[in-house]
Amino acid sequence: MILAIGRSLGAIVVGLIPASLFVIGMEIIGEAMYPFPADLDPNDMKAVCAHVARLPSTVLLIGVVGWNVGTFLSSWVATRLGTRRHPAHGIGVGSFFFLMAVTNMGLLPYPI
Repeated sequence: MILAIGRSLGAIVVGLIPASLFVIGMEIIGEAMYPFPADLDPNDMKAVCAHVARLPSTVLLIGVVGWNVGTFLSSWVATRLGTRRHPAHGIGVGSFFFLMAVTNMGLLPYPI
């Protein structure tokens, strides 16, 4: 019983890694294409929102692809590593990244 719980928790933790790396990688690509202006204060949320509002759709599409593919990969990994390959592990990881994406969209002015 303890081993099954440990394996389940381990599957979820290890499952978070691919999406985190994939999302960070895609965000780095978007940042390389359209970097923050040198005079932009990253702690000023209004300035960051104004910068995001000016980004072209291609950069936003790269972010969407990163979040979707990363979440799919992480959910798949967590399900494969979890006890008896139960889908609850992947659902847990997918739910976490869904909440993170909703939070991200709530903080920044993305187009509908």
